[in-house]
Amino acid sequence: MTSPAVSQGPLDIPTQSVLGASVALLDMGETLAAVEQLVDSGGQHLIATVDSSGLVIAQDDSELANIYEGASLCTADS
Repeated sequence: MTSPAVSQGPLDIPTQSVLGASVALLDMGETLAAVEQLVDSGGQHLIATVDSSGLVIAQDDSELANIYEGASLCTADS
């Protein structure tokens, strides 16, 4: 079994597609640095915390799926 390809998000952050959501592959320090980059860039940004139940719900809820897709950063929640 092969794992899905890793892609790059809008801040050149490595991500992994999990049930259609691009989840950042970052540890806590890297996540904080990414948030600082977003703040420094100005404008409005959405950071989504993605958990397994949200991923399942997003399969049938296009509004939630679009939120994940449009977020500047999606982080994994346990």
